[in-house]
Parts: sequence; C-alpha cells; structure tokens
Amino acid sequence: MMLQNYHIPASPIQSFPADSGNIPACGEESRDVTFLLIIFFIGRGFIILQTEKKEMPGLYSIPLAGLKEGRHTYGFTIGNDFFEAFEGTEIRKGELKAEVMLEKCSSHLQLDIAIEGNAEVMCDRCLERFYLPLSCENRLFVRQGKEWEETDPDMITMPLDEHEIDLSQFFYEYIHLALPLKRIHPDDQQGRSTCDPEMIRRLEEHLIAGEDKSDPRWDVLKKLTENN
Repeated sequence: MMLQNYHIPASPIQSFPADSGNIPACGEESRDVTFLLIIFFIGRGFIILQTEKKEMPGLYSIPLAGLKEGRHTYGFTIGNDFFEAFEGTEIRKGELKAEVMLEKCSSHLQLDIAIEGNAEVMCDRCLERFYLPLSCENRLFVRQGKEWEETDPDMITMPLDEHEIDLSQFFYEYIHLALPLKRIHPDDQQGRSTCDPEMIRRLEEHLIAGEDKSDPRWDVLKKLTENN
C-alpha cells in the first residue's frame, strides 16, 4: 500500500495582544496555522490519528509546561473527596466524570469541559437525600497576562509564570450550575413518587392540621367583610 504526502500551504501566524477582549476559537485560526496531517488510505477510506485521552487520577490540574500546540484530551474522576474540600457545599457526595478537550493555540487555550454523573442532593419534597443525574458542557478560554484576572466567567487570564491550570473550582461551579431549581425524587415506572412515604404522610397530616386551624386576625377581617 502506497502512502502519499499532502502539503497544505501555510500562512503567517497572527499574534493577539494579552489585553485583547476578542479571543477567536481555535478553529477560526485554522487558516493561519500550519496543519500536519498524517493520512493512511485504506481502499477508498482514510483514518486520521487522534490524541489519546490522559487520565488524571486524584488530580484536577493540567500541566502546561512543555505542552505542544494542538488538541489534548484529559479525563478526571470527581468523587466524595472532591466535594469535601469545599466548605458549605450543597453536594456532599457524588460520582461524576469530567472530560476536558484542551486545544492549545498560538494566542490562548480553549478548554471544552463535559461533566456527567450523579450527585447527592436533598429532596425538596421529603427532605431525604438522593442521587440526581447531572450533565453539563462548558467552554473556557485561557490567555496569558501579567496577573490573574477572572472578570469574565468564560475567560480567565493567567500569569506567564504559571505552569499548570487548576480546574477544581471550575468543576465545582459547573456542577452546581447544572442543578435544577427544584430537586425532587423521580417517579418510578408506574408514575408513583419515590419519596419517603413516611415523610410524605407526616407532611400531609401537617398540612391538613394547618387548614383546620383559623387565624384570629383573619377572622376579624372576615367579619368586617361580611358586615359590609
């Protein structure tokens, strides 16, 4: 089988100042970057080699020193120890996976972050804790500057001497933003609530008892209304 080499003409690479507010997506710089593609022809089809995902056990940071331009994929496991590191967190336990597609460009980094799994939350109806399925996708731009700057939720500025980027705070915020406003046990296949039946019974008794009791202030207002 014969391998053929293909050359794509390169254009001059543009530089973007660190204080520029417009950061183009890496795909938009494609015409300004030299691409090296290794293509293996098999019959009439072809295969393009892709980067292998690197699992980062126990870590939530990506090393930047020596990182080459192009795409790099990282996998992270988010468990109970992750949430325990944050004080006052609503989520205490969880089993989630995060996949980060990092693309290093000439002027910045682009991180596409996808998180999926289950997080333990409190049910708003029966107050029991349960595991809620979660999934979210976010994009983060990182550029280099003189000092840290996080005025934009989708873009940060890192000092030039930083050798890694810690994603733990971003993971934490993305997960909490993915929580629904109302957290209730899901219904079963028969459409019945999976909430704690004993707690539901007590709540219903409390509501009925509250309806039977009258407020003297409202009784006075009711009499005035009837007299008129």
